[in-house]
Amino acid sequence: MRPREYVTIDVDSSDEEILATRDVMLQLRPSVPPTEYLPTVRRMMQADGYRLAALYEKGKVRTVAGCSTAGRYCMSMT
Repeated sequence: MRPREYVTIDVDSSDEEILATRDVMLQLRPSVPPTEYLPTVRRMMQADGYRLAALYEKGKVRTVAGCSTAGRYCMSMT
């Protein structure tokens, strides 16, 4: 994970980056158990080309958006 200066937007793909988006995304998807978030995102990435993008402000995730290349999943949370 590269350092986050003031405000950056990154496509997140490492486990560390995906987990950094969990608290924000689970506000939108509270039915996903926190312990299942990473495996769920990984499955979606592998099966459908799902990608996560996060806006970081001073190192903290403020907004998350996710969408699959297959068009099956799209979700975002601010």
